[in-house]
Amino acid sequence: MSLYEGYLWTQVACSAILLIFYLAVFIKVLQGSVYIFVLKLTVMLFLSNVATLFLTFANFANLESLSGGSTHNLYFWYWVEGIAAIIGDSTFGLAHWLFAFEYYRISKIMPLAIQGISAKTLRTDTILYCSLFILNILVPIVEGVLVIRLNFKEHNSA
Repeated sequence: MSLYEGYLWTQVACSAILLIFYLAVFIKVLQGSVYIFVLKLTVMLFLSNVATLFLTFANFANLESLSGGSTHNLYFWYWVEGIAAIIGDSTFGLAHWLFAFEYYRISKIMPLAIQGISAKTLRTDTILYCSLFILNILVPIVEGVLVIRLNFKEHNSA
């Protein structure tokens, strides 16, 4: 087993452990949390981790083809790698953005609520939220498309 294969197996093991814990948190959230925010974060991190597993399996397939093994279904794995990169990066980015934005809102709303002032969401907050939400999806899509194109280009030139 090469060092890179060991790394990939370690990634599979760590992802499996994280998926178990995310699933446990997800079940706890469904049983009694009134905060939809926690549910969103858990789902985003769970999806990100599933995408990491698919990326790892795609890397195993690429590694096998590079070592003279079967290139059967290699195009399929190119697509899996690109789509998993899109899903993994966007959900991971969205989870962090949702978390950061929630704390940003709390830091703005809490002082107003303590003073008894109505805390309406400002238009600039909505624009900021929507623009970064879209960017957290759009940037990984561009990256994923580039990964797919590079894989096909590299495979066709070989």
